[in-house]
Amino acid sequence: MASQVFNIKEHIIDASHIREYPRATANSQEEVLQVAVKQYIPKSNPNPQPGDVTIIGAHANGFPKELYEAMWEDLVAASASRGFR
Repeated sequence: MASQVFNIKEHIIDASHIREYPRATANSQEEVLQVAVKQYIPKSNPNPQPGDVTIIGAHANGFPKELYEAMWEDLVAASASRGFR
């Protein structure tokens, strides 16, 4: 879904290998797991400067990161009304 507030970039990065027990992945113990990350760049501030705020959010099992998009939009609106980026 396109956002009116953010330019959204998706990144896929390699994660840690399985350490707990064999057969934790579908095919091989040596299978590389991946982490899906979304970067939300406010359209009102496409080129951040030193001193701008960066927030790193993480989610738990069962709560997809997209669930928080409305909160990020509200946070950008509230911070803009208070004069910080």
